[in-house]
Amino acid sequence: MVCYASLTGLISSILTIVVLHLKNPDEINIQNALAFNPGAFMDPNGGSKFLYSLATSLDLFSFWTILLIAVGLKAAAGKKLSFGSAVFAVVMPWAVYVLGKSALAGIFS
Repeated sequence: MVCYASLTGLISSILTIVVLHLKNPDEINIQNALAFNPGAFMDPNGGSKFLYSLATSLDLFSFWTILLIAVGLKAAAGKKLSFGSAVFAVVMPWAVYVLGKSALAGIFS
């Protein structure tokens, strides 16, 4: 289930390759080649590193993967688990990871 949900990364990679071939190399931020997160519109060198790291984690493909994992978890659990509980079970570890990663980026900047 997680492997199939992670195929969104393949689509993201293909789109990134297309963008890299179409844009001027001087204008590309390799961390945000696709502008599908708020961090793509922020200055990576200015401002808070915590907010920048948090903004780059709020990505369309991340949300799509989270949704697919939650749907798969709900389908695997059947009537024992509601969809809201499945979403909560996926979002909470992701949120802890993102906040921890952002805190480390803020501390070591």
